Amino acid sequence: MTLQYSDLDAVEPTKVAQYLRAAGWVERQRGLHAVVWTFGEGDEELEVLLPLDPSFRDYRARLFDMLQVLSLAEERDPQAVVADIGALTVDTQHFRLLPSLPSGSIALLHVTDAIRGVRDLMYAAAHFAFDGRPMLVQPRKRPQGVHRFVRDVRLVAPTAGSFVLTAQIPLEQAHRERFPRQHGRTEPVARQDAMSNRQVALQLHQAVRATHRAAGEALRDGSVEPFAARAGEGVSSNLCEAVGLIGRMQPFELRFSWAQSAPLTVQTPRLRFDNHLVEAIDAAAKELPGFAEAEQVELVGQVVQLNRTERGTGQVTLMGVLRAGAREEHGVRLSATLSLDQYDIAVRAHRTQQEVLAAGQLLHNRLYPVQSFTLSGD
Repeated sequence: MTLQYSDLDAVEPTKVAQYLRAAGWVERQRGLHAVVWTFGEGDEELEVLLPLDPSFRDYRARLFDMLQVLSLAEERDPQAVVADIGALTVDTQHFRLLPSLPSGSIALLHVTDAIRGVRDLMYAAAHFAFDGRPMLVQPRKRPQGVHRFVRDVRLVAPTAGSFVLTAQIPLEQAHRERFPRQHGRTEPVARQDAMSNRQVALQLHQAVRATHRAAGEALRDGSVEPFAARAGEGVSSNLCEAVGLIGRMQPFELRFSWAQSAPLTVQTPRLRFDNHLVEAIDAAAKELPGFAEAEQVELVGQVVQLNRTERGTGQVTLMGVLRAGAREEHGVRLSATLSLDQYDIAVRAHRTQQEVLAAGQLLHNRLYPVQSFTLSGD
């Protein structure tokens, strides 16, 4: 649809700036009446000029031009961009499907798969956020808060730009259940009622991003182990199956934009799933249930290596005595992904050379999920 000057009435420079920042643009130069923003690097760098003063005669023309460039950069309809800028109280996920058909069209049977995949993706991310336990296979019975959350999600009318499905998660909805996970800590939702849906949206991005990375590693290694190793980030066979449904018949991109009433400070880059990545994710969806039957073990030993990750978790390497029922092995070396609190214990143990006791399931040379992690003797 063609953008009209009348569409600009509700577009405020401060909201545009928040939108650009959330979408990964960087403020490069600020003047008294305009700001230069850029996106990308080198030959692929894009630049827009955001006017600041509506009293200037050419303010609307400059704002119109900026929105046209922004819509071209995102390969979306300008009015869809304007709608996102005005979305003050919803977090939005844009699923840009890339079928080999004219822009704005898709085969009927293919879009039904994609819509079902979007729904199942919301269920998988919300289940992990509400339950808090890494699960390679989520049970059919879900916490009641998961169903309430998914009922809150809205699907907006599709737009052109290949074929874009847009899901919106309102911030206002308050869930009165506890969230077991808040960056490794237990906190009641009552302290952050208005942020509970945001928390699930962030978990959704973390889980899909972890799935994207795992797929890249799986293509290189020829194994689904990278998916199993990221159970602590929300990866599961359920989530993989949902991603596979969305990309079953076409590649797709997923982009997040965040409610302007609660701007986000961390970067959430867009994710592109080509046919090869989707095939790897489909394979993981089928094979991960077998990994869920891994052996239950305990390891008592030293923390020999530490590596903090960007998402509030940490990777550690442990060496010591492995116990599995009556079996006991010495000199076993395992890696594990820990929550923030568990990683703090690992740092303290490494510094003081204390032994730790870690319990979980054994997958090859990796402990996942880590069900408990304490100083030995505590």
